[in-house]
Amino acid sequence: MTFKKIRFTLVGLVLMATLTACGSGEKKKEIVDTKYDKFTKVVILTDSEKLQPNEYSSAEALVKNNEYQKKHDKDEKLDISHSILPDDMDSQAMNKIFDKIKNDKDINTLVVSSENSGIIHYIKSLDRARKDIITISAFSSKDVKDLAENFDISLDYEKKTDAKEIVDIAKTLGAERFISIVDEESLGHDHKQELLAELRDKSSKIDTPYEEIKIPSGMDRISKKAYVSNEISKYISKYGNDINFYPTSRDIDEVLLNRLVSDKFIIAELSQRNSTKFMMDIYGLKQIGRMSENYNLLNGQISSFFNTNYGFGGRVAGLGADPRSHIIRYATQLGVTLNSKSAKPDKAYNTYFLEQVSTIRTQISAGFKTPYKQYKNYKVMSVDQIVY
Repeated sequence: MTFKKIRFTLVGLVLMATLTACGSGEKKKEIVDTKYDKFTKVVILTDSEKLQPNEYSSAEALVKNNEYQKKHDKDEKLDISHSILPDDMDSQAMNKIFDKIKNDKDINTLVVSSENSGIIHYIKSLDRARKDIITISAFSSKDVKDLAENFDISLDYEKKTDAKEIVDIAKTLGAERFISIVDEESLGHDHKQELLAELRDKSSKIDTPYEEIKIPSGMDRISKKAYVSNEISKYISKYGNDINFYPTSRDIDEVLLNRLVSDKFIIAELSQRNSTKFMMDIYGLKQIGRMSENYNLLNGQISSFFNTNYGFGGRVAGLGADPRSHIIRYATQLGVTLNSKSAKPDKAYNTYFLEQVSTIRTQISAGFKTPYKQYKNYKVMSVDQIVY
């Protein structure tokens, strides 16, 4: 069985890699790790926490960790600051933010995440004044043309849940049967009805029996949870625990996670694509504030929890990071890498280079694609699945 790329990674695997090329009889190494970093000053601009809670939290965590590193490591070569854009794009406030960036000659990289298209005006002005600053858009928007033509690099992220990927991973983890637990009241969100049809189709193509548990209408939340728990018991009693359960709501997620530690069935994905923080909340696992968006660390905590407390692993999978959070962290590390290598932005046109930056700099595996031939600087990131 093959996945689109490295479709899932066992948490805790440490990867060390370099990009290599040969020329003039000697090997030239293009190292993307931190060993040869030079000083980089990054400014991250996001909308307010109300408008962009994920991106805002990611930027704040990066700043907190950077302050910690500067305090405890005299050789820290990174300076990160976070400025919050006004919700109304007030021109006086915006000019103040961008004038400060223009006048700070130490700034090398600008990472921007904003839902307001008015940001383009200020990016154009900055480009005229400071062509030495690498500008990276780290936000999903329909305005592809504006982003690609005005930022050096424009990053987006994959939003569609891949039914084949879920079914394939479930099979790889040992599932002999695929069961979707359907809460009709949740199917209006995230194209769940369409996804269920695709799961049914993909399961049949690899000869995996597919069934659905449909929660009766009219139940309150407590009754729904009790019903789901009873149905899980019935299926495990009948077929054993090599069953993949796919939930369609957070309430069902909660039931599955609470039953998982004793019944050890399979969950290839929960109802939302990344559920790392949700899982940590369910299991009472604490997060360090400055590392609260470091998904490699968070995922490792969950894997350790399963292994140490319940003696199992390899029964749960999910997206390795929240894309809206990870894209901020990734864009920051991409800017640092390009500056440290004295590389032009077009270095980031190479998708293999982008993948290596994600794997080595953030310890989160991700793939990248170029959906528009005319915009080589516009890349869509797809965070890989992980197995806890």
